[in-house]
Amino acid sequence: MIDNKRKKLFIELFNSILFAVIILMIIFTRSFVGLKIFNFRLGELIVAFGLVLVIFYLFFNTFANKEYFAFFPNKYFLLLIGLFVITVLFTRGSFIEQYTYKSSSFLWMVGYTFLGYFFFRNLKFNKFHFYSLGLTPLVIYVFNSGNYPNFIMNFFQSYGDKFQFIKGSDVLMGFIFCTFILKDQFKNEYHFLYYINLVGALLLPLFLTLSRASFFSSFLLILSVNLSQYKVIKSKGKKYFGLLLITIIFFTLSTIRVAGLPDLNQRSSEPIVVIQESVVEVVERKQVNKYFGLYICEGRLCSEDNTLDWRLDIWFDLMNDQTKKGKLVLGFGFNEIFEIMKDPNKPGRLGRDGLNENVHNHLFTLFGRMGIIGLLVYVLFQYNLISSLKENVFIYLIPLFLVSSFDTTMESIQFPFLYYFLISYYESRKT
Repeated sequence: MIDNKRKKLFIELFNSILFAVIILMIIFTRSFVGLKIFNFRLGELIVAFGLVLVIFYLFFNTFANKEYFAFFPNKYFLLLIGLFVITVLFTRGSFIEQYTYKSSSFLWMVGYTFLGYFFFRNLKFNKFHFYSLGLTPLVIYVFNSGNYPNFIMNFFQSYGDKFQFIKGSDVLMGFIFCTFILKDQFKNEYHFLYYINLVGALLLPLFLTLSRASFFSSFLLILSVNLSQYKVIKSKGKKYFGLLLITIIFFTLSTIRVAGLPDLNQRSSEPIVVIQESVVEVVERKQVNKYFGLYICEGRLCSEDNTLDWRLDIWFDLMNDQTKKGKLVLGFGFNEIFEIMKDPNKPGRLGRDGLNENVHNHLFTLFGRMGIIGLLVYVLFQYNLISSLKENVFIYLIPLFLVSSFDTTMESIQFPFLYYFLISYYESRKT
């Protein structure tokens, strides 16, 4: 009896701490995971624990022949880990170097699928959780639209590796995470529609200033949720038009507020784009046929949009470099930063702080690290992981996949952590 009480208290305490970590991770993102604990950044410890979770799962569920987490595509994940080992060996990497696990963190963050499943299976959702999640996007908006408390900035600068304003992709993840869980907690579907429309109207102008990919992704989310609630909207009639009017007012006021902030360019997650073109290159660009702003130039796909063109340039350089060096099958491995990111003839690739090493597309990162075989197995793993989800769940996942095509999302800590918790939340509610 005493043991059961202690076990119950331990689980409740563990869930309370983990819930607090989730909220702090959503609000403070990169700054939070950069906090130093015993000379390690919190993000490094999270990746290390993810690795432990993966090893624990593989041992007890694969090697011990036990069927836990039936929804998890065990065979594909085991194959993916096997390819990681082969890639490290063939590229003469090291299993004891910290950078090996840093550059492959997207593999070890999968371990949080299991922790998330345990968390949500044992979480007794109450009003505190409801209001905490409901207010979190509003806190993000207030902090990142001109009212970020100085003492919090100073705290992260003193006890972390750096302070960083939240990126557009992280705002999107926070918004989706909160709404995805809250949609099952609203007693009235129309009340949920009010929530996502009004909060979305506040956030959209912020998205637009931080990242165009996150703006289009969030707009797609809000539109899709409204379309999915067609029957509810039809039954409400005039009330829905009133909601649209209030939504437009919220959006207008938010736009005015955000537009008045002088330093948002410094907070943007968009890369620095340095344009160095000769007169001949400019003439060539003007003479080509363009479709939706895209055209062929310099032997690759180009764009009139400088930011998109910056990304396209990196992706094609990566593929060309792999082709020249015979790395298409297994990739460059996990030993160091991609050489094309250090190209002195391509200034700006290392970012504002000179520390960027990501190619701003998760699939191209997989392709560069593990080659075409690793990319294929990873896609099959993700497909099988989410294939059992209901169609309406993809309303929330597709925007995340879209923004991951243009930003460093799954290569971070907070984004994959929350992504796999979302998967776990859905699966934990099925049984």
